[in-house]
Amino acid sequence: MSFNINDPADLLALKNEVNNDPASMGYAAVVDNTSQLLKLLDDPDNNVGGETIEVELTAEVLLDVIDTSDFASNQVDQGERDWIKMCFDYALSGVPIEKYRSKIKGIFQSNSTTNSNIDALLRNLSRAEVLFGAGVSISRNDWIAARNS
Repeated sequence: MSFNINDPADLLALKNEVNNDPASMGYAAVVDNTSQLLKLLDDPDNNVGGETIEVELTAEVLLDVIDTSDFASNQVDQGERDWIKMCFDYALSGVPIEKYRSKIKGIFQSNSTTNSNIDALLRNLSRAEVLFGAGVSISRNDWIAARNS
């Protein structure tokens, strides 16, 4: 799902969002200031609903979540360490590793820092992302097209 400036349904959805303000974002106060309106729509910190999604597991994220003391502990054997390193190498080469999230979690003790870090892999969504999908932002042209539709 994403916003398409050429799709009348998307334009109507955006226009209705701003005109009706179903989540009480406060659009009425900024409707005449396009840059302020876009900040409400596109900035996750402004989303009063606080919706989140799980962050995809990538090489960079894997490095952030694995606690070095968990990795080096006696609870993780050498074969498991090698497997995690292989996942990291795959991720670096562009192979998706998200599908291995639960297997990676299973390697570490349930109360480990690593598992807590994996469970906390959440990212706040902007209101535009809630409406039209993760990664979507509304441009000035998008809003003007919706407003004038």
